[in-house]
Amino acid sequence: MAEEEGTGGLSISLRPFEIEDADDVMAWKGDPRVAAFCRWGTYTTLDEAIAFIQDFAIPHEWCRAICVAGRPVGCISVTIGKDEARCRGLLKYELAHRCWGKGVATSAVRLALPAVFRELPGLERIEAMVALENKG
Repeated sequence: MAEEEGTGGLSISLRPFEIEDADDVMAWKGDPRVAAFCRWGTYTTLDEAIAFIQDFAIPHEWCRAICVAGRPVGCISVTIGKDEARCRGLLKYELAHRCWGKGVATSAVRLALPAVFRELPGLERIEAMVALENKG
């Protein structure tokens, strides 16, 4: 598992999700400040967090928990394009509000990129879209 030090000495790493991460997932997916920049609504039950892990994170082609000091505080994923766009990947991440502005997302992207290109053969390019008003 690759690890990087973020702003303020935070230990940042990426790893696959586990069902036991549901409480940590709920901590950021249940926060309307985080949900405001995502396509999902604010989670209100632990069952929603479990379903996210079981139905999205685990079977996804490349999805990892963003961890600070070993605990999940967010999610980073790359989705491969379809048909002629299969050489492109779309990078997305979401992060607990308490981690905004601390270099956690930047470190997560730096850790993810080499792993994604190594683990997803045929990928030539990664794209990401941003919300200009998201200046956490």
